Amino acid sequence: MATAADQSPPDTHTHSNEASTSTSSIPVPVEQYLGSEDEAPANAARSIPERGYGWTIVSICALLTFWFNEISGSWGVIQAALLRSQLTDTPTSTISFVGTLGLACVVAFGLFRIRLVRLVGGRTAALLGVALVLLGEICSSFTTSNVGGLFGCSGVLFGLGACLCYSISNTLPTQYFTARLGLASGLVKFGGGIGATVLAVVIDALINRVGIPWTFRILGFCSLATSGPAVWFMQERVPIGRVPFLDLSLFKNLPFTAIFCAGAVGTFALFVPPFFLPLIAQRIGLSPSTGAGLVGAFNACTAVGRFVSGWLSDFIGPVNMFLLAMTLNAVTVVASTAARVENSESGRVAIAMGMAISGWTGGYLMGV
Repeated sequence: MATAADQSPPDTHTHSNEASTSTSSIPVPVEQYLGSEDEAPANAARSIPERGYGWTIVSICALLTFWFNEISGSWGVIQAALLRSQLTDTPTSTISFVGTLGLACVVAFGLFRIRLVRLVGGRTAALLGVALVLLGEICSSFTTSNVGGLFGCSGVLFGLGACLCYSISNTLPTQYFTARLGLASGLVKFGGGIGATVLAVVIDALINRVGIPWTFRILGFCSLATSGPAVWFMQERVPIGRVPFLDLSLFKNLPFTAIFCAGAVGTFALFVPPFFLPLIAQRIGLSPSTGAGLVGAFNACTAVGRFVSGWLSDFIGPVNMFLLAMTLNAVTVVASTAARVENSESGRVAIAMGMAISGWTGGYLMGV
């Protein structure tokens, strides 16, 4: 029986076709293969190493996530300190919106960051992200009594820097791993969980010792001192190819649309606990340090969830892991709200601890 190769017309580029065929089964990141119809993928003839320098890339990306997760994981500690000291007359919702603006910028500028990375390269984009994070921290240190300044510095500037770092740390491991991509991605996000855990406690200690302005400055310079040199060792295996600015064709696929909507619903309230745990702790009579510890517990649980979910995705598949994470998250949220809090101090503590433990399953959602 004649094979497909025997029936195809002769091709003078035999070696090129063999190389392309040998890697055709290797998944290629969306950012690399979405080009023009007559343009071959940038890495069509290159195999993904799965080892070696890829682990160095994972370490660098984990370090980036360690620092840019500061807002998402520790803003609640800073928010509580601002409301206790310099912004006592400002509504809580206004201060919390500063942190959520930073998170929104990470997502809102996603389409533009891909264009920028393609133009200047991953390393340059990551350096720009580190510089914007530093600038946001330093400028925030001079605006701790000005809400508008916090919106611009801790919200927009820091959010733009985190956006670039987030893009690089998510996409670069896909150039080095495919069979163990879940493990690599889990390790990257595990770095972010560890950073949020450590920084929640460190920020509280720094605020008590040196005040809020110097806390911002110390965090900014520490981020630059560690992330800046590490980014110089960042290398892209292949450049990102030409991509359309906005491609809605995937939404024609019903399974993709369903998973997209489920992910949007599942992550909608994911960062509520780290933003409000310190305030809840104060409301039920716990100390600010205890509130910071609860935030640290939440972030520690997310770190475990991120790593385990990434690792398990290599074995049971990302969709199955996503469904398991959604189920576990729903169960823990319902269980944590089942405690009766009327005239019950232990019940109130149970609510706070339940929110912290819910980070375990929230980490699964972030790791998938």
